[in-house]
Amino acid sequence: MRVLKWIGYIVGGIVVIVLVALVVVYFMSSQKLSNSFIMTPDAIAIPTDEASIAHGQHIVEAVSECVGCHTPNLSGQMLIDDPSFAQIPAPNLTSGKGGIAGSYKDGDWVRAIRHGVAADGRQLIVMPSHWFNYMTDEDLGALIAYLKTVPPVDQDWPARSVAFIPTRILLAFGLFPFAPELIAKNGPRTTPAPAVSVEYGEYLSHIAACRDCHGDNLAGGEGGGAPVGPNLTPGGQLAAWQEADFLKALHTGVTPGGATLSDEMPWVNYGKMTDDELKALFMYLQSLPALATNPVQS
Repeated sequence: MRVLKWIGYIVGGIVVIVLVALVVVYFMSSQKLSNSFIMTPDAIAIPTDEASIAHGQHIVEAVSECVGCHTPNLSGQMLIDDPSFAQIPAPNLTSGKGGIAGSYKDGDWVRAIRHGVAADGRQLIVMPSHWFNYMTDEDLGALIAYLKTVPPVDQDWPARSVAFIPTRILLAFGLFPFAPELIAKNGPRTTPAPAVSVEYGEYLSHIAACRDCHGDNLAGGEGGGAPVGPNLTPGGQLAAWQEADFLKALHTGVTPGGATLSDEMPWVNYGKMTDDELKALFMYLQSLPALATNPVQS
């Protein structure tokens, strides 16, 4: 009987510890989800001329590939739609019903795109602001100028929600980070002039979010929920490619060896970059050290 009593104490203690841990996790994750992130957006001049608006459309559709998450007409979609994990929409960016453009001011756009913070102070999840944070004032201004001209589309999406387990555990311990947390790890923002240069190619690699799939050092994706892209350094297959091969692959989706690029690689959009942009990107990739391909994590 004494043994059974002690077993009961131990089991009861474990149950209490688990319950306390779950309460702590719920509290920590709820605080992150509801936390109002107060910050003053950078002052960005928003142009109104047709050339700038066209350049902004080019960034949205090709360079930063915003249409990949927000769809070609920018009405949005459910990025994650699994009630057991999370439901996270890419919002409607137009001024139609359910869209944000009707209420967003210039500073709101800057805050959301460059800093990963919504107009109401919510920290954004999934939004790649840690890459868009590198965007120059000129490019960001042009992008916002274009967004303000997009035709309205009526499309409402539910508010984001996350399941208690496992998503809240990931949130509580920083394993499912918010955009501002990732931005804090960024290097300095540079303002390279558009040119066929290593510097401009590096800039494009940032605002095109190449590292999301190809690894922080571009030596291959490491998994962890993101698509596993190949090694883009001279240590990978690009060592044997010429500039013309790179341009052809991005424009057509076919490699020099005749293979078709994976559907996970949005080459149809990236292939809309200008030849000079792609040449700069290739020049930057070729300037990297030849690295062994990163191991893939489960």
